[in-house]
Amino acid sequence: MMKRGLMRGVWVLMFGLGVGLMLRAQEPTPVPRTLIPADVCAQALGVALLTASDACVGKPYGFACNGGASPQVEPAGPVANSLSPVGALVEANVVQSLRTQGIDPTGSYMGIAYLRVASPDSQVTFSGLLLGDVRVTNVTPPDFPAWQALEVVTVDSDLACESAPHSTLILQNPVPGVSARVVVNGVSLDLNGTLAVQTQGDYTVYAVLSGELRALALGERQTVAAGQSVSAPHAPGLFSQPVAPLSAPRVVDEERINHLPLALFDRPVQIAQGGFARTSAPVNLRVAPNTDATVIVQVAANENAGQRADRLDVRRTAPRRFRQRGAHLRGHARAGAAPR
Repeated sequence: MMKRGLMRGVWVLMFGLGVGLMLRAQEPTPVPRTLIPADVCAQALGVALLTASDACVGKPYGFACNGGASPQVEPAGPVANSLSPVGALVEANVVQSLRTQGIDPTGSYMGIAYLRVASPDSQVTFSGLLLGDVRVTNVTPPDFPAWQALEVVTVDSDLACESAPHSTLILQNPVPGVSARVVVNGVSLDLNGTLAVQTQGDYTVYAVLSGELRALALGERQTVAAGQSVSAPHAPGLFSQPVAPLSAPRVVDEERINHLPLALFDRPVQIAQGGFARTSAPVNLRVAPNTDATVIVQVAANENAGQRADRLDVRRTAPRRFRQRGAHLRGHARAGAAPR
């Protein structure tokens, strides 16, 4: 009887682990959209983006700025009314929730807003750009700086302008090298660069457009480089906490970040080309592309490597002096995306 009970406990444990692994392995399923040709809607959409640029680019930190169609704001009343006009500024710490309107398929209007948070003497300082149908809610516990923790939900329409971006929250740290720390949908983020946040089904996807992200969920950490993304699964409709650890980093889905209005970002960004390679066996890093060349270091199996042009860049393994010279790899590596 004791053995049977022990075996039953082992099976329950294995089943629980299996469910956790299954959740980690799954990825958001893309939902196709019907697209209106760009020659029908792009010009009007460009006017909406230009209006947002004139209204909100360069405005101070510590404020929310409306750059497009009137958003839904909590608390209702004076705060919501004050943020309704294009170009309106309201102190960020008095806003509890902000939802921008979706992007009109014809391009005639678009929800755009900035949430620039600056908490004195803390790393809770970041720029948030809401594009399309995005809802952000301050879920920071009492006695902590406002907007230290956010709940984010993005919604895409089934019908969209061909040149319009997906609904996205863009996060940036204002000073290069000084990371911004914030919790988004239950995942602790340490961001030094530019991050695109989107919800797809019951997942939150964190796509790094530039720089580097360190993300922590359920006690497990992932380091994500530019051109990579990770995702966190949630219980249906509950984005406040993940139900499993983050996925392993993978190549950014380029379709999901196409047409982002880079000119509206508070910091200039050059979008990284997604791509990586993973070693399936030890790889020798040599000073020249032949087997007679001197071996600098051997890269272990199952290491991720950035992919650049005609070489692989194993940043964490190769010494800096050899990385700068562009040393060559020989061995077994699987490419996550072909270089272009």
